[in-house]
Amino acid sequence: MPFKRGRFPETEEANMPFNVEVLNESPSDQTFVMLADPGASTVAPNAPAPLSLAWLVGVIPGKVDGIVSAGYFYWSEDFAYALGEITSKGTGSFMETLAAPMALGGSNTLNAGFTGTAGQGAPKLLSIGQTGDPDFTMTSNGDVPNATLQAAALVYYAGSWAIGERDSSGRYAVTQAIQFLPNLVETLVPGPAYRIAAGPSSTVPGGVLAATVVSKAFAVDFAGAPIVRLTYTANNTFQPT
Repeated sequence: MPFKRGRFPETEEANMPFNVEVLNESPSDQTFVMLADPGASTVAPNAPAPLSLAWLVGVIPGKVDGIVSAGYFYWSEDFAYALGEITSKGTGSFMETLAAPMALGGSNTLNAGFTGTAGQGAPKLLSIGQTGDPDFTMTSNGDVPNATLQAAALVYYAGSWAIGERDSSGRYAVTQAIQFLPNLVETLVPGPAYRIAAGPSSTVPGGVLAATVVSKAFAVDFAGAPIVRLTYTANNTFQPT
């Protein structure tokens, strides 16, 4: 998991392209959540609005007798397209079935289908390819259960552009989930933007975030620097350090 507790080293020692250090000056232990917007995306035909997912998650203890704890998130902008399901529409967490690495000028197209039936099957990868186009594209076929079949089976299949290096279990960090439906063409112009929020202690990576958490997220601006340092104040706000 790309989060560690403790102070981050000096800028010249940063070993990842993107790093966010957080000092928790609140007296309460706090779960911090990184949100990622992968870029400008279009879906045809129109699909339901994407669900915001907890991209990276870390817990930092509260301030005690003037002692402030810290932690930091770190990542690189490697892309993948992940397919799986969410335990129920609008709640739960993303359960990844598969993820296909994507790269500008490399593998930037993905064709996906489905095996089995709604509730008894799973999304599957059909092929990956390259066009030289800087955009990423996911195309689904007609085997994917439609929204009515998914609802009847009490499942919600989903796809998500993922950012970050593959972890030890072979999974990528998902960003936003869009319902996986038949005959979709989903295109992404990569251009990630990041935010951070204070979330409930029950938050897990890939979890669907409540609108109240998303609305309070603080935009992270690297401005050409590899490290952003933030303080979470006793008033429960983020301030650049």
